[in-house]
Amino acid sequence: MYGRRAMFYTASATLLVGVVLGAFPSIDFDVSDFFEDSTPSFILRGAALAKSLRAFGMFFPTCVAVVFVAALLVKIVRPQVRLPVDTRAIVAVLLTFLLGPALLVNAVLKEHWGRERPESAVEKVEKGEVAFSPWWNPIGPCRSNCSFVSGEVSNSTVLIAAAAVLPAAVAGPAMAVAVAFTVMVAALRLAFGGHFLSDVLLAALFTHMIAILMLRLMHDPRWAPGRPGAIDAWLAGLFRRRAVPDPS
Repeated sequence: MYGRRAMFYTASATLLVGVVLGAFPSIDFDVSDFFEDSTPSFILRGAALAKSLRAFGMFFPTCVAVVFVAALLVKIVRPQVRLPVDTRAIVAVLLTFLLGPALLVNAVLKEHWGRERPESAVEKVEKGEVAFSPWWNPIGPCRSNCSFVSGEVSNSTVLIAAAAVLPAAVAGPAMAVAVAFTVMVAALRLAFGGHFLSDVLLAALFTHMIAILMLRLMHDPRWAPGRPGAIDAWLAGLFRRRAVPDPS
């Protein structure tokens, strides 16, 4: 799931999506225009069930992140406890949350890529007020929290990595649920007029690539944290240092 083959496939898919939707931006526009053409525009935004599903889609990844943080805290306070997930994998998933949704998506791309969201851009393009902006063009009227890429999809994609590091008996079903969950979140963002197709696809691919890199890094024995038991020993030592009273 997170070996060299997975990295190759993810990088290839990212390149393919980027080239196709960059060369044929009408695909992006037509998908969002399909939902905009409803009456009222992006009608699902007013549906109670759709709004509840979106709220759940925003809430659940945060819960998973909290669980992984709690697992690390358990290892600090009770180093002898054997967790069902390798500590290196826990750190890799938390790093993915930090570097993907938090840093790359929300702090860098969404704040510096001026692409307008479909809810406002599609109508302007149809009226001839502006030209449609493909994903690769960072110049646009949006100034903050812009369309490229989707933060909610990025957050949800980390759940696939979280599921993959679970014990083998549950990893498969958990990954299937995580993939379905991410697809649901992406579909809702399209239907709500919050993002274009390229926004959700590239958000998922960028985040998955980060997850692959973090899991490979944290299992690489060529550096100390990647060696089996190294992080556990460090956390145990941290607890011992905190538990020993200051002789002064």
